[in-house]
Amino acid sequence: MGNAVRSFDEPLLSPFDIGFGPTLPKRETVENGIAPADVYFSPERFDAEREIFSKVWLFAGRVEEVAQPGDWFVKDVEICDASVIIVNDRSEGIKAFHNVCLHRGMKLLWEPRGHNGLFTCPYHAWSFATDGTLKALPDEENFPQVCKREQKLKPVSVDSWAGFLFINLDPHPQQTLEQFLGPISNKLIDAPFDAYPRSASLTSPMDANWKLGNEASGEGYHVSSLHRKSAKGWALPEDNPHSHSLGWEQVGPHLITTLPSNPDFTVDLTARPIQAFAFMNQAQITSNSDDAPDQEAQPSFSDHPDLNRPKAKNWGGDGFFLFPTGQIGVFPNGWWFNSYWPVAVDKSRWYARWYFCAPKTRRQRFAQECMMAMYRDVLTEDNFSINGQHQGLASGALEQVYFGYPEILLRHMSGIMQAAVDNRLGGEPERLAAE
Repeated sequence: MGNAVRSFDEPLLSPFDIGFGPTLPKRETVENGIAPADVYFSPERFDAEREIFSKVWLFAGRVEEVAQPGDWFVKDVEICDASVIIVNDRSEGIKAFHNVCLHRGMKLLWEPRGHNGLFTCPYHAWSFATDGTLKALPDEENFPQVCKREQKLKPVSVDSWAGFLFINLDPHPQQTLEQFLGPISNKLIDAPFDAYPRSASLTSPMDANWKLGNEASGEGYHVSSLHRKSAKGWALPEDNPHSHSLGWEQVGPHLITTLPSNPDFTVDLTARPIQAFAFMNQAQITSNSDDAPDQEAQPSFSDHPDLNRPKAKNWGGDGFFLFPTGQIGVFPNGWWFNSYWPVAVDKSRWYARWYFCAPKTRRQRFAQECMMAMYRDVLTEDNFSINGQHQGLASGALEQVYFGYPEILLRHMSGIMQAAVDNRLGGEPERLAAE
């Protein structure tokens, strides 16, 4: 049984380019499913990852977060000690700046998001407009060397795809966002993301290397054991007990996978009445049922031509895994973003946001809250295990780890990052067998 892929000649071993020139993924990992354990705890490799994060496009948020002029939010990239303001300027549209006051380097904005026409430094009250220009500074006559009209917050490159905002910390990016995304840049352009305006987020610090979190999100092999009480029933169909991917597509350093669901799942109303109520009211964004009470017709992702390419009847959703850290999950009745951001070689920060339809009734609202609690429990199980996994790896007891055939996404992610890091460290590049 299953959809395990057992040949990795193409396209997973084809070159990719993240702005450093064409590079081949690590063959030993992609082809044989073996990766060195020190990729999770080597300080030298982490330093190279820092350089990569400082030069590639990074997912930052959604255009809806800065829908009106004066709306802003802050995106921290802790591995690079960077904080970025993303703001909607009335004249110039969406802009991004380093969150650093020009006076003496103070962090300018301390709240995660807001709305105003001036950014005022809490230290000495230097004020900047939303286009970055310096508008006022106290005791101005004693700063003759500062010409306000020539002073602007340091810009950061920002661009968007399908309503998703990306930033690039490199002052002179080597690629446009379109080049970085490749053919993905033409996908989901007209997808109904705005039909799901209600969102809820969870975040947590992690005592683990960031790659472990992303890998946990990229495979369903653990669902039947780790999530046997919280998610096994609704996530795993009987004929696919290890959650093998239904299909995949490599796009340069990125990968799109098609995920299964269990269309036959039901909840015992007597034994678990609250969960049964939640599923009946279609709060589960991975559900493709359309017979829930109070459910009104609304745009769905189910029939979008860029999704469910295998045309699977038990389609649970598509996962867009964007290098270096970013998972956009698109499901029949909603979507989410999930990522683990590096902080230190043994520290990371988990961030996830779910997007639902606007509830029309109290029962729909209640059901959505119940489902959010369920997702919280599932991800808490993941994160607790990831912390323990890092502790085991950091002990040095293992020299290598193994990825099975169905863990194709993990082979891809690890093979890409290993090659990118080796490229920065000056290691011997991978070569095609014919060479």
